[in-house]
Amino acid sequence: RIDPATATVTATTTVGGQPRGLAVGDDAVWVTDRVGGQVLRLDPDTAEVVDRVGTGADPVAVAVDEEHDVVWVLNRGAGTVSRVDPATGRSQATRVGALPSALAVGAGRVWVAGGATASVSVGDAVTGVARTAAVGEAPTALAVVAAPDGSGRAVVADSGSRSVTVVTAGPLGTGSPS
Repeated sequence: RIDPATATVTATTTVGGQPRGLAVGDDAVWVTDRVGGQVLRLDPDTAEVVDRVGTGADPVAVAVDEEHDVVWVLNRGAGTVSRVDPATGRSQATRVGALPSALAVGAGRVWVAGGATASVSVGDAVTGVARTAAVGEAPTALAVVAAPDGSGRAVVADSGSRSVTVVTAGPLGTGSPS
């Protein structure tokens, strides 16, 4: 932790493994451990590890969906996304394809870029039902924007085609992304 008033480090926690992804939400700090195949939950006040949840091989990204009380973990090596219930510490993985490269949460959805599949999959955060749209050559980053009508847009950076693409998903429960 860093004290913003003095810009001094007030706490450091050794988590082991190889920390990679980081997110804050649900009254916790979430850190992926690539070596351990897990996500760690840290208490934001003490910086202590309070839980470890197995997710899959090579977890590299994490996002917190506070609207649906879910933590999502992108497991690059396993080709999966894990849905973690912060209340129970249970994890359920869903296959998303080879070498997923980015994860974002927003507009009631979980968005996953498929680095090896040149695609973006958009899943309903509650039902898990997903649709996929082709994008570029090697999508590497996502940012999500929610619209007032319930639709969502992901801005996708693609290092392979050196481009940025906008993927739109209509209101929840409607058609495929485009």
